[in-house]
Amino acid sequence: MDPLSISAGILTLLHAANKIIHFTSSAKGATSAISALLAEMKSLRNMLESIYQVLASSDSPETIPATGLDEIAALCNSEDGPIIKELNSLQEILRLPDWAGQDGSRRKALIYSLTWPLKEGDTKKILERIVRLKQDLQLVLAAKNS
Repeated sequence: MDPLSISAGILTLLHAANKIIHFTSSAKGATSAISALLAEMKSLRNMLESIYQVLASSDSPETIPATGLDEIAALCNSEDGPIIKELNSLQEILRLPDWAGQDGSRRKALIYSLTWPLKEGDTKKILERIVRLKQDLQLVLAAKNS
């Protein structure tokens, strides 16, 4: 996969991560699991931004080391990669319900948007998956730099 395609996938991931970070940081009644999830999402976003900067700043695809690009592409694929699947799943959970735009339900929608929709255990499971994906990405980057 070429660096341009990987960059496009990373931009999609960054957009999804930023939406999740925004919702997570505005959730009321933040527990330690929500705070940890927010920290991990920010860390993942920072890693993705670093990879994007490396890809975007290269003059030509030939200047980017090919080692690890396929692995990065597999993780950061914007269509069916594991990171986007996890982020899309979390975005779907955090999405406002269909009734949120109906007349008379704006107050409910506001309350819903400020509360965390997951139980503590579910949040911890998502956190574990995000940490695992981030570790996979770190392993690829470490192998690429060795």
